[in-house]
Amino acid sequence: MLLVVVVDASPRIYPPLTPVKAAIKLQAVWRGLQARRLVLNLLRDRYEKHSDLEKDRVYHVGKLTNKKELPPKLWDPPPLLCKRYDLNDPVEIQRLARFATMTHDEAARIVQHAYRCHRGRELMRRILRSSIKKLWDATAGRFYYYSATTKETSWEKPRLLLNEADDELGSTADRHQNPAQGRRRVAVTLRPEKFHNEESAARTIQALYRRFAARKMLLQLITRRYRKILDPVSGQPYYYDSVSDTATWFRPAVFGE
Repeated sequence: MLLVVVVDASPRIYPPLTPVKAAIKLQAVWRGLQARRLVLNLLRDRYEKHSDLEKDRVYHVGKLTNKKELPPKLWDPPPLLCKRYDLNDPVEIQRLARFATMTHDEAARIVQHAYRCHRGRELMRRILRSSIKKLWDATAGRFYYYSATTKETSWEKPRLLLNEADDELGSTADRHQNPAQGRRRVAVTLRPEKFHNEESAARTIQALYRRFAARKMLLQLITRRYRKILDPVSGQPYYYDSVSDTATWFRPAVFGE
């Protein structure tokens, strides 16, 4: 008697999730991620990573609990600390092999792509800064953000501006009144003759360090002179000059951008 088993190879289509089931699934994924991070942090606190110069290999040891006995060397990393290439993941091995055999042109293209992405994000931040205003709601007693482009308001700060200072958020008119605020720092181009020999290179490095130390000291002096205070009436910050005993709504030009 011949038994024929028919296997349905078509992909299984699940019914759409309800909002409650979708929330439960997302919460389970989030809790799993948090649990894995907690276990990794606990393992990192328990093990130390060392390098054996003779064998040119990396090994793990348990942190010293008894100083009289040295912990044994673990040449294979603990399972939960294994990277993807330690688990012989073919995709990760192929990726690392591609980086190991990368030519200078390929590496240059990757760096150029990363730089173009960085410039694109900076452009988007400048566009957002020119259209987003931070305003005070006297009824709610908190700040909100108004988009002059979409005419929408939000209590939450735009995602691309989370790391930006709130002093940069203002109207276009304010920016024209304070041109130093939008001024960009010009990069200093070092000439090749400054590194022609060891002595000239040492003098150049010393000059750069002295310039950095002078800027740092100047910034400390400026910080002691100016104070940023919040106006309780308008809810906007202003700057008080303790030397000249004056106040201004605009960020002092000496602070730069």
